[in-house]
Amino acid sequence: MFLSKISPPAALSVGALLLAGPTGLEAAAVTAPYAQNFDGYALGNVTTDFAEVNTGDWTIVDQGAGDRAFQVTYSAVGGSRTAGVTVGSLGTAGFLASTEFSIGAIPATANPGNIALVTASETNLGGANNYRLVYTVTGTPSLAILEGTVGIGASVPLLFPLSLTATYTMSLQVLYVGSTAQLTGTMSSSEDPDVATIERTDSATLQTGTNFGYRVAWATAGTTAETYTVQFDNFSTTAVPEPTTAVLLLGGVALMGLRRRRMR
Repeated sequence: MFLSKISPPAALSVGALLLAGPTGLEAAAVTAPYAQNFDGYALGNVTTDFAEVNTGDWTIVDQGAGDRAFQVTYSAVGGSRTAGVTVGSLGTAGFLASTEFSIGAIPATANPGNIALVTASETNLGGANNYRLVYTVTGTPSLAILEGTVGIGASVPLLFPLSLTATYTMSLQVLYVGSTAQLTGTMSSSEDPDVATIERTDSATLQTGTNFGYRVAWATAGTTAETYTVQFDNFSTTAVPEPTTAVLLLGGVALMGLRRRRMR
């Protein structure tokens, strides 16, 4: 179900987002289950259902054989870029979100650099009211779950190294059980058999929201602007009402990554 192809809905539209600050416009809501592989969009365009902060840095690109992706490219000393979709039916429901991505360019001076899959109440995905599954690229690659900018427990080191030729798959599942949120993140690489898993529980202020998407951030050592490029593909969100269903869905994400590795 995570690789379902859909065309961009004609009824959905979003204005250009030119703000680099803490606010951003919200795209028209879609409903779960939702899947987007970006193949239905014209090259060079942005999407109609994702809302981007710094719209000019996001574009649809061709990865070969008609396989298109949603790419962010920006040159800066540091900063972040986000793009999110509003899934109106997932406000307080348990959910599973997943995506694939590949890395086109990361300067060696990026410190730290991270790529995150985010669920949030704020539309720009960059504030404190969100959960983030964060892949830290620089130094020792690791996986962490954050509430806003604060880690929930320690990060988990990854056994596979950074590769500019790999396709990565990451998923974030959140189950609301009583007064707790049970969070599970996974990440795998098309070039390595290892699947990293991180499990955390939040029992403080639980974060809920209808906005899901991507956040890419780097701080560069020095004062020279450098270029960062990441391609995202096969994004999906679905409701997960029961723990047993959650186990099955997470297993499906892991199987998807395994099949991709075998195809390569």
